[in-house]
Amino acid sequence: MTTAFAAINEKMTLREAIASLNEQREDTEILSRIFVLDFDDRVVGKVCLRDLTFSSRDAHIAEVMQPELVAVNAQADQEETANMMLKYDMMILPVVDDQKKLLGVITHDDAMEILQEESTEDLEMQSGIAGTPDELGYLETPVLSHLRRRFVWVLGLAVLAISSGYVLISFEHFLDGRFLLALYMPMVVAAGGNTGAQAATSIIRAMSLGEFDRSDYLAAVWKELRVGLCMGIAAGLWMALLTPVVMALLPSTADSISAAQLASIAALALVDQITTSTILGAALPILAKALKQDPAVVASPAITTVVDVTGLFIYFGVAKFILGI
Repeated sequence: MTTAFAAINEKMTLREAIASLNEQREDTEILSRIFVLDFDDRVVGKVCLRDLTFSSRDAHIAEVMQPELVAVNAQADQEETANMMLKYDMMILPVVDDQKKLLGVITHDDAMEILQEESTEDLEMQSGIAGTPDELGYLETPVLSHLRRRFVWVLGLAVLAISSGYVLISFEHFLDGRFLLALYMPMVVAAGGNTGAQAATSIIRAMSLGEFDRSDYLAAVWKELRVGLCMGIAAGLWMALLTPVVMALLPSTADSISAAQLASIAALALVDQITTSTILGAALPILAKALKQDPAVVASPAITTVVDVTGLFIYFGVAKFILGI
């Protein structure tokens, strides 16, 4: 915020207010909105220069001011503040303390700068880039600075991805004589990563724009569940219909799995994986927000790694069920 704002008292006449503003003009950043205070320095309204110019000089400020119903606490998050200005189409937003006393203002250009910073931060976190962005441009930023901000996430997610290897090893015996199962395994896992990232992006965007609050969390997850289920059913049906064509193009094998069994496994696994991944993609950012963490932290890289592991369990679990093992 800035403290370079114009303020007058509600008991002043317009003549007194103009004289007061004349004294403040050198220390004021913006005069398009002038805040009206009571004797305890609390915001009670606002006026613009037009009101002061075309009204009687003997009128009192209380007669021409407009009520100021929107203000933000000095301890509020800057992104929420900028979104509030965007929501109410405000050029200037008063900042108050717990006693509602005016401490400063946030101007429209500052709000745009905040939104740009927050958008950059969210985009980088979704890509697994940690830390605070450098003030320098991309080409001017040292290589070591880029390395420091990216490597921790890459290493952490690589270690977490080892879990996928453990799942494959635990089902190694299950693939004996059923090598065709390996055909759809990457597809099922990738579908979960893609749909989970889509759900997370949609939820994070909606939260950042203030399109829903805490009371709507369950409704948002329920909506994504329905979206994921519909996508899973559609993808599963397509893959089931495509399986006979894929099988015909493969070289002959001594595999014990029939085309019908493989189509059923792929279809059911896709339905389960896409639905589960969509729910996770929606729920994890909401959980992070509830725990006062940045939802972007659990976006694409983290969700993709998590659903890779769950996808393998789902795929092999469905295969065991269909094959009756």
